[in-house]
Amino acid sequence: MRKTIFFSAVLSLFLLVPASITWAQVTKTLNGTVRYESGMSETKFSTPNGDVKVNLPQSMSGAIISGTVSTEPAGKTEKEKKRNLNELLKYVVNLSGTKIPLSVKPANFDWLASANKPVRNSLELLNASGIKVAEVSLPSVLSLAAPTGGWGNNAGPILSTPSNILVKGDALNVYTNQQFSPGEKFVLTDSKGQQFTLTPICLSSEQAVMNVPEGVVPGNCTVKEEVSDQPAPGNNAGAAGFEFIDINLSSPNTNLRNRQTSSVTLTIGKRDPAKIDSGEFMFFTVDVRNLTPTVVDMAGGNIQTVSFPINGDHKNSSGWQLTRTITGIKPGNFSVSATLHEDYNTCNDPFRPQLNVLKTPEDFNAWADALKKDMTEFAAIQKNDEMGQAIKANTQRAIDNFPGCESLEQLDECKAVAYSLLQPLHVPKGAAINWLSSYEATKAAAKSLDNNLAGNTTLTDYDVIKNGIEFINRVGAQLKDDSLQKQCSDAQALIDNIQTATGTKENLQELKNAMNALTAKADMKIETDEPSILKISMKDLIMSSLQLPSLAPPGMVHPYNDLIGFLDPVKKILFVLPEYRTNVLGMINAQALANGDYHINSMTVNRKPIAYD
Repeated sequence: MRKTIFFSAVLSLFLLVPASITWAQVTKTLNGTVRYESGMSETKFSTPNGDVKVNLPQSMSGAIISGTVSTEPAGKTEKEKKRNLNELLKYVVNLSGTKIPLSVKPANFDWLASANKPVRNSLELLNASGIKVAEVSLPSVLSLAAPTGGWGNNAGPILSTPSNILVKGDALNVYTNQQFSPGEKFVLTDSKGQQFTLTPICLSSEQAVMNVPEGVVPGNCTVKEEVSDQPAPGNNAGAAGFEFIDINLSSPNTNLRNRQTSSVTLTIGKRDPAKIDSGEFMFFTVDVRNLTPTVVDMAGGNIQTVSFPINGDHKNSSGWQLTRTITGIKPGNFSVSATLHEDYNTCNDPFRPQLNVLKTPEDFNAWADALKKDMTEFAAIQKNDEMGQAIKANTQRAIDNFPGCESLEQLDECKAVAYSLLQPLHVPKGAAINWLSSYEATKAAAKSLDNNLAGNTTLTDYDVIKNGIEFINRVGAQLKDDSLQKQCSDAQALIDNIQTATGTKENLQELKNAMNALTAKADMKIETDEPSILKISMKDLIMSSLQLPSLAPPGMVHPYNDLIGFLDPVKKILFVLPEYRTNVLGMINAQALANGDYHINSMTVNRKPIAYD
């Protein structure tokens, strides 16, 4: 960028999506570091000649795990880089006894892992003499229990993604309800019907991580195993669907004098007209941050969350935009970031938003202890069929191997391991409000109110807080405590006011006081009546799925819900996955009509009674 005597500004865009949480450094031994990013672990060994990188899947499961090894030679000129590359190629990566040679281009490798051994795996860098020069420690490998007959009436594998939105430039994560095999390939179909064959960067028995190639047109996309494209008796394999979007930041003037103004424009790429016309568009939020508040000031605050579409602008197929004025303060470079926010809308499970609010080892351990109790109850309600037995086995696998966090340096690895253990359980998203872990996540999320009041601007995840309040409300209903339910209603109203108006210091303080009083009372209730509170039934799972409040932005009813089904309050139709149909109709006391339809009395996501046919 051109340097001037005025304000030289650099506009930076950071894309962090539900499928791509950037975890901080979690392991360091000698000059090796491990980071968890885009659903992978990336180990980087730094040498005088450059870096050696090893990518492995976040979900370490199965007998054979595939990964990628690559080199980044140091040097300013091509001659220097070539000389350093020749030196790097003399090194060897040693993964728990498996020697992996380096090559000029990134190369895939298969590692025969030792599953079912509760020991960590060493990843070493050996020099030309075979001497270890760097080492890191990676989580243990665990086997995955999966039914051979698929889920429900589906005879083939079903794929899923952690998020139903993927931002251009991020890696694509895909999970299976059965098991992936080494050498697996995938077919991505974009919004124009073009097909692309993808080879995973890394792969385990339950997870594949892939780059999205250039040329994929944003919009509704699907991905499935390559073999599922071939006709096969009884194979009706389910592809994973996601919306592929492009996010851009731009500024007309990045060289500002003192007090001179310019603007930053956030653009969400071209929308799919067919999806817009059908009304099946996605609500999501973007966190916009001014990373250099001492250099420029950004109108609306240096950290803010913006919900899309703005002002009902969902019909604009050319894209959605947000513009903020920036004002120069002093010479220097400035950076603005836009981050797709993980919430219960964009995520396909209840846990990723909860994990994001856990900022300390203490928060993680409290959440993990509660979650293990929740999982015990969840396993107890499973049927004794093939699917139920697999869920029970994976639940016990999670309980037995759930990590404890001893330091801040371990936190992000613990989050990654926890999510890997939880993903195969296929927990209905609406069940989040029935679980004690949602309450612990709420207490962690509410701590950001203290930071904001102290002048440390941080984002508050109101979705997670509202979800935990709904858990407390359920506790109040079970214990017939009207005052506790009234406190929940008041706290929800405060949040709605903050989200629809402005989060002033006064109403933030009022919410903090309300949350402190609410959690203090809830703590006593839960400690006394925990066994009855934790008891989960199929009716709880169904009704929570239909009433999950976090899916509705303030004043709006969201058209999507979760893994069991959703209630469309506009069309007055209840949509349910076929395998849950009988349970749903029975639990909500549906009355059969002469024309074959049913009449039900249920509630909207805003908890208002409504009759449906």
